[in-house]
Amino acid sequence: MELSSIIIDDEPHAITDLNEIIEVTPDVFVEKTFTNVSDAILFLRETGKVNVIFCDISMPIVGGLEAAPLLNEYCDFLVYVTAHRFHGPETYEADASGYLMKPVRYDKFVRQIKVLSKAKEDEQFGKDEKVLFVKGDDKNSMLKIFYDDIIYIEALENYINIHTTKGEKITYIQLKGLEQKLLKKETFFRVAKSTIISVNFLEKIEGYRALMTDGMYFNIGKVYRPAIREFIKKNRLN
Repeated sequence: MELSSIIIDDEPHAITDLNEIIEVTPDVFVEKTFTNVSDAILFLRETGKVNVIFCDISMPIVGGLEAAPLLNEYCDFLVYVTAHRFHGPETYEADASGYLMKPVRYDKFVRQIKVLSKAKEDEQFGKDEKVLFVKGDDKNSMLKIFYDDIIYIEALENYINIHTTKGEKITYIQLKGLEQKLLKKETFFRVAKSTIISVNFLEKIEGYRALMTDGMYFNIGKVYRPAIREFIKKNRLN
């Protein structure tokens, strides 16, 4: 898939150099370029998210690292482009998806775009999937489960109980493997070490307890509350 992007760099020649590379690279295009973070944020607030933000680190007033929390809200991938090698560890703390050294080499840039494109495709594929297949009672059987039918999932001693609108499904797999697939969706949340719920069947939240439509209550663990809180914040009306 083609990735939309913007460039933020206080050096016009650096913007020109990167723009020229992007123009001859498949699967990525530039929407707009900026010489400071403030103008870029104003643009993104008006137009919405882009897939990639290519951002310099050392800039006057607001640098790329300081702006990371805000920039990450408006992109899928934040990629730093800098002439200073010693910034490497800091970019990981800023939750960056990539790090390119100036002058940017074409082969390394193409490699970075391939990684980001694959990540975006995998994310989209995960959202579009409708059916899940899990191991059944014996090694030769597979259970077909529609994601939309899943109410909640409980990890027990050596198996998982998947509660669906069509009844309970038992599978002998680890919750971690199933969690990696479910959390690609925007409707599943882990509320406890052994429990994942679907917000499609969430009746209400009372304090730190989740009430499901089938009458089940689950206590929401402390480490899992921020994700639930953020989901509610994004979808609340007032």
